[in-house]
Amino acid sequence: MPPGFKLWRAHVPVTIGILLLLGVLVQRGRALTRPVSAALWLMPSRGGRLRNANLTPEYRRGLRTAAFWLYDLARSLGTRLTRSTPAPVVDRVLERCIDVAYQRGEKLYFVRLGLIGLQRVFHLSGPLLRGSWAAIRGWRVLQPVRSRVPMSKAILKSLLVTLLATGHGLAGRSREQYWASFLATWLSFEGLLRPGETSVLRVGDLCFPDGVAGEDAQEGLVVTIRKPKTRRLWQTQFVLIKCSELIAWLRWWCSGWSRDRLLFRFNRRRWYQIFQHGLLRLCLEDRGFTLGSLRSGGATWHFRTYENLSTLQYLGRWARADTLRYYLHEALTVRVEAESRPEAKQHLEFALSHDSGGLKPVTEALLSAVDSAAAQLGPLEVDSGLTAKDILEDDQTRATADGYSTAAMDHAFVFKETCGLTLVVALLLLAMLFPKLVALLLGGLVRFVLRGVATLAGSLVKELLFQASALIGELEQHLIVWLSAQFGLQSPAPAPVPIATALPGSTSSQDNYERVHPPSSLPARPMDVITWVLLAYNAYLQRQRGGVTMQQAVGSVLHGQAVRCIRLKLYHHRPAATTRLTLPMKTSLAAQSFVSLGFA
Repeated sequence: MPPGFKLWRAHVPVTIGILLLLGVLVQRGRALTRPVSAALWLMPSRGGRLRNANLTPEYRRGLRTAAFWLYDLARSLGTRLTRSTPAPVVDRVLERCIDVAYQRGEKLYFVRLGLIGLQRVFHLSGPLLRGSWAAIRGWRVLQPVRSRVPMSKAILKSLLVTLLATGHGLAGRSREQYWASFLATWLSFEGLLRPGETSVLRVGDLCFPDGVAGEDAQEGLVVTIRKPKTRRLWQTQFVLIKCSELIAWLRWWCSGWSRDRLLFRFNRRRWYQIFQHGLLRLCLEDRGFTLGSLRSGGATWHFRTYENLSTLQYLGRWARADTLRYYLHEALTVRVEAESRPEAKQHLEFALSHDSGGLKPVTEALLSAVDSAAAQLGPLEVDSGLTAKDILEDDQTRATADGYSTAAMDHAFVFKETCGLTLVVALLLLAMLFPKLVALLLGGLVRFVLRGVATLAGSLVKELLFQASALIGELEQHLIVWLSAQFGLQSPAPAPVPIATALPGSTSSQDNYERVHPPSSLPARPMDVITWVLLAYNAYLQRQRGGVTMQQAVGSVLHGQAVRCIRLKLYHHRPAATTRLTLPMKTSLAAQSFVSLGFA
């Protein structure tokens, strides 16, 4: 037998063992990488099918998530569903899962989405799952009716005036957010837009008319909705806005901005907060208005004005006419406005009295004065060989004057971004010109910050240890007293707390205060510094909201610190001085409470 054959025969078992071990490792790796739910293998995340062409990636992701959850719920109930499972069995199991989900208080939308996802996975039609869909319909019937409360045109105008005036009193980012909420609310009402569609609009999605200001209402503003909620009509939808005032505001708002910039730079939550703040100022916070009330209110106003359902269906992009019954609430609109509080009606009347109608006489008087002044100047040249009358009649001059009048407001929001970019460029140039100096400054700054953090952390640890030791000592003293009382032993009674309540002629407290004591230093109190910082911030917030004053906040914190010092027995070194500090403070706090309650 050749020696090579012996060597090969000796290595064959080793090679086979290595291959078997690799196979086992590969199988275990696949088992580990396989998801917990088998629905992942039934419903792959990759697309490419024509039946998914009309579904957004977010909706497909929601289908997968809901299908995984419903599949796992069925498996937890003792049934493993596959594509080979008969349709009646699938229907019975899913109906039971829906009943369990209802008892657990799950969301109806999520359960229905999971049912649709499993129906698509198992390639089943709706009639084969009659029991499951009947359970969904029963669940929907048992839910309380929550109709959208439509917003009337009068309330909308009052809210717009309130948001515009509130934003005018602010500055910077806050003014931009309030004015953006003002325009987003108006646009959602006029264009029947959903809140999610309005919040993702970009400047390039608005196509302004090319006509002059008087002809804008005839041509209209085209709003492109690239991410609509439903795509039953079109994947990309369009809305026509014919309100000339809104078109002028949006044209001013978008001037000087790039096309890919967000039209309203806030999220939906911030928009809702500003929306509710405007309603709160109008005393309408209890009327049930939400951002969805804008689409419903716009549809109701359009129907009351034009009484044309087909035009309204096209404007609102509804696939079926029967969907309008969820949006048209004429009687509810009148009822909500009529049942408002008297304060709300006064606020509405006050806000509506400050519309553009009150400024028309002033504008007309100003224009007549300008025309009379131009007539008095006559043929006298004013600028570049032009008379005053020629300047007033020149369209280019008017456009230039309009640009001058709105230039500051046009770039009010871009100013901070430009300043930030200029600061970054200046810092980069400084780093390029003086690299060693910048490196030294950065190193010193980092060292200073680290040393400060280390010192603060050490002080905090010392303070916590001191507080813990004081608490442990007090607890130990209480335990000793209690055990001594239980065992019948005598324990030394603690010394009474000296209180400076002497008679007018007595000098005991003064003698106690003037007595010489050995010098002692109290431990560092970094927690007090943090308390003062938080106190100042809280007082600032309370002043912004109209809450307690700074004096009351400082008094309450000082009182809490004094009580804590007494509990920790830090007054033993100077008891009279400590008592003098605490007692007037308590008296002032009692007087403040007496006055704040209205008994003064």
